[in-house]
Amino acid sequence: MKKTKVIVLIALSLAMLVVTACDNGKEVEQEVITAKEVDTITFDGTVKSKEEKTYFSLDVGKVSAINYKVGEIVKKGDVLIEYTCLDDSSKSEQIISDIDEGVVTSINVVEGQAINNQAAIITVSDKNQYCIISNVLENFVVDISVGGKVKIIPNADKSKEYIGTINSISDTAYLKNNGDTVVDVEILVDNIDSSLKLGYTVKVSVE
Repeated sequence: MKKTKVIVLIALSLAMLVVTACDNGKEVEQEVITAKEVDTITFDGTVKSKEEKTYFSLDVGKVSAINYKVGEIVKKGDVLIEYTCLDDSSKSEQIISDIDEGVVTSINVVEGQAINNQAAIITVSDKNQYCIISNVLENFVVDISVGGKVKIIPNADKSKEYIGTINSISDTAYLKNNGDTVVDVEILVDNIDSSLKLGYTVKVSVE
């Protein structure tokens, strides 16, 4: 995370500043260009989903089928996991997605594994609820505000550029393992597309 100074050329309005010059004996108005220093804050972020759901088993049993892999897209109604009940092997249960469009982010079982009642089986993140989560150093928090605009560039493709809006700034700071005190900031992406994938790291800049 860093703060840099960018020199920006600003054309001052003629109504504010007019320079009088002489051209063949006539007074003419000339626009004056001046330079202004602007602080730019840059920090890292990660693409995450605001909404994710972990599905649990309803009975003691054994996993008979895992129909999706981590990273695959699932739709509402898709059968994610199938398992047979321990007390009746002829009885099959299904774990079905109820998210309109999601991404499988974790699977905690393998086929043939025995599972307990209420065991966490699979987690799906809502693909339509992506956001950027950044850990902003405490001394930079005063320079940002909810509703502020940011520029987002994914490390996977630096030719892409997205515009985001700061949605929330945590009221609590915490100490990271490297000794930095940071505050979590959530950023919504205004022009998100399929190129920005869950788990991607990005550079965020604020002026």
